[in-house]
Amino acid sequence: MDNQLLQIQNRTCRIYGTASAEYLLLQMVDEHDLAGMEREVEAIRRQTAHLFLLAAVQVENWNDDLSPWPAPPVWGKQGFGGRAEDTLAWLEQAVPGISQQYSIKEDCKVILGGYSLAGLFALWAATQTNALYGTAAASPSVWFPGWLEYEAAHPIQTRRVYLSLGDREEHTKNQTMASVGDNIRALHSALTQRGKDCKLEWNAGGHFKDADLRTAKAFALWKENNKVTILIDADGCPVVDLTIQTAAKYKVPVLILCDTAHQIQRDGAQTLTFDKGADSVDFALVNRVHPGDLVITQDYGLASMCLARCARVLNQNGLEYTSENIDSLLFRRHENKKLLRAGKHPKGASKRTKEQNMAYKNALEKILQTV
Repeated sequence: MDNQLLQIQNRTCRIYGTASAEYLLLQMVDEHDLAGMEREVEAIRRQTAHLFLLAAVQVENWNDDLSPWPAPPVWGKQGFGGRAEDTLAWLEQAVPGISQQYSIKEDCKVILGGYSLAGLFALWAATQTNALYGTAAASPSVWFPGWLEYEAAHPIQTRRVYLSLGDREEHTKNQTMASVGDNIRALHSALTQRGKDCKLEWNAGGHFKDADLRTAKAFALWKENNKVTILIDADGCPVVDLTIQTAAKYKVPVLILCDTAHQIQRDGAQTLTFDKGADSVDFALVNRVHPGDLVITQDYGLASMCLARCARVLNQNGLEYTSENIDSLLFRRHENKKLLRAGKHPKGASKRTKEQNMAYKNALEKILQTV
């Protein structure tokens, strides 16, 4: 349901993502941000298998609506009106309506984020409420006068905080804005010392480079909180449904990858579909797998590539591919191909049995119990 318009009182929201999501992402945006929303949402999808709904809320007056207190101009002639309290009050009233309309789960994790002054607004809002799971602040305006002192007296309450900054942003002749580098380092240090799960990431370039992609990385902060994502090579896979059912028991996200010849959609999982072509799904899966993830495939070649990326790999019968057995399996595949070229056809697989499903489920649960 990407780019669906939703009018709430006097503000326009654009809705992206999936209904019944486990994460609700809230972002205050202006016209410039809206122009990059499609790319931002797609980048978030590439970085996580979690189901999310993103509500992009358009701000009428950027400097006034997102600043926590009044301040004089830092550049140009426009100062800051300090109406963040009003904006947060509106947001707190709007979230229940959004959740109800899009069937958001009661235990949904809410992450407030944004870029530049919207990033500062997210950080400030986290000092006002404990209802947020995470704060996603990409290149936040932590140069704002009095911010560090205020946060020290009114600590951020969210469990997780993502901070980022361009490595050229502090190199400016504007003395107020030049403090952004020292301030973000100080904020990161303070949050870490308090035991917060806080990450500070440095991006290449100045403030206006790839704002959409930087914001996407900020919103994907929750991925590191999960030890495993299950990625299914779904073309011809007989255990897609069984995998989703078992993963739900352990609250592990599932990502289905298939080509256009199959079009596999399931509740409780995210599906990525790719053009039909030789190994298109395999390469897409390898590019998305991370160390510790679990891959479900019966393809020895794909299994070998995933093992090289420190993932665990299971086939549809419960056999775990490892560095100890993958070479012999690849050799067996090579020998079978030689027989095929010689006109000899090895005996095909027999009809799938309940015992095979049980063996697979037991092996999958054994792995998920350890993550």
